Amino acid sequence: MKTRDKGFSLIELMIVIAIIGILAAVAVPSYQSYVQKSHFAEIFSAASAAETAVAEYVMSNGGPNTANCTNVTFSYPATATVASAVIAADTSCVITVTGTTTAFGGTAPSVTFTPGTDSSNTGSIQWGCAATGTTNIPSTCQTPSSDFTPFTGGNTNG
Repeated sequence: MKTRDKGFSLIELMIVIAIIGILAAVAVPSYQSYVQKSHFAEIFSAASAAETAVAEYVMSNGGPNTANCTNVTFSYPATATVASAVIAADTSCVITVTGTTTAFGGTAPSVTFTPGTDSSNTGSIQWGCAATGTTNIPSTCQTPSSDFTPFTGGNTNG
């Protein structure tokens, strides 16, 4: 009686390796996209802190129609993902958050948050968002609606 060898044949092992290779080829780009989205979460976190600083300052100093962010006090420490977060020291009060090249694979994205009001002019601040330097712009970064009016300022006292 013949005994059968135990174990896997070479062709069976090659098929398993091919399947693992196909799965890895699909998983790696999805994983990289997920990692980049998580990095954008930190950029939006930095922007949120700056948005709060702008909103508090503007509302305490005459409202959106007299915005002047010359004296807004804000600092955000550089991290592995966020290189800088800056509020424009002028009547636009634009917030610019720049990512790091290492976190975003060689090209540092820059996300700009523009404060303004909508046509209802309720006094609440709306935020427009635009990103450059990336193809993976998050869905939360949207162009403002057509009735969006950026701050024009006018308060020169700051």
